Amino acid sequence: MSGKERQRVGIRASVTTKELSLVEASEGLGLCSRQTRRVWKRYDTRGDGGLVHRLRGKPSQRRTAPELRAKILARYAERYSDCGPTLAAEYLGKEKLVVKHEPLRRWLLAENKRTVRRRRQRHRPRQENQPAATHPWRKQMIGSGRGALARRRAERLGGGENNKQPRGHFLLSS
Repeated sequence: MSGKERQRVGIRASVTTKELSLVEASEGLGLCSRQTRRVWKRYDTRGDGGLVHRLRGKPSQRRTAPELRAKILARYAERYSDCGPTLAAEYLGKEKLVVKHEPLRRWLLAENKRTVRRRRQRHRPRQENQPAATHPWRKQMIGSGRGALARRRAERLGGGENNKQPRGHFLLSS
């Protein structure tokens, strides 16, 4: 039994002990009261098996017919084994063997005719954390930049500290 089905048994016990009403229990289960009564009636007649979904373990009604699946896989092996599932599904569709690429990919994996190729991550060496001043090229960069350049120009023009331009403005020489 799944957790959802065990929850139904617990709520059923709460209703039989009159802790919950049928309407409150059905709201807790996400069902209408009529469906709740129908599920519990099946539980009374069949026991725990009455709570299990009746399609569990059965094949889907939307599945591709086994004959068509075998035909598609044979044609893939015969002609399109060097293609990926997306391109092969497109070519098979032109031959009136209509299948989407995802089921074809799953079938090929199940038949061991295709393997999953995982891409390796690039190795990136770990960098040591060093202060900026220890690198020789950073020593040259310290003290340079727009702000420092503007300060040097202002000092050269004779303004010094009192003649600072607002940030982001360039000094115009006259």
